[in-house]
Amino acid sequence: MIKVCNNQFDCLDSSDERSEICQGKFGIPLVIFTLLLTLYIILGVIVFLNQNKDELHAKESPKLSKDELRELQKEYVALHEASNTKDFLEKYKECRQVLLEVVNVVELV
Repeated sequence: MIKVCNNQFDCLDSSDERSEICQGKFGIPLVIFTLLLTLYIILGVIVFLNQNKDELHAKESPKLSKDELRELQKEYVALHEASNTKDFLEKYKECRQVLLEVVNVVELV
């Protein structure tokens, strides 16, 4: 017979399924698993934010008109054909509108 004393089972027989409760055999792995899972999630978020920090902190520049975008696109196409887009990309790396509406369009075509 199992007696309860001090909020613990008095498990004399180790074949009893509740003996694991007395010895804490299932609680410790559960706590370790929870801590490792939490650590994994936190590290995943940190890695994600580090990889995308440039995009997350990009500043919105003033909106460019359609004509200005068309001129920039012509300039980029000419540079793209000459394989000399490095300076253009460096100049407009903070301007999301140019990157999305000029560079992305030319690179996808």
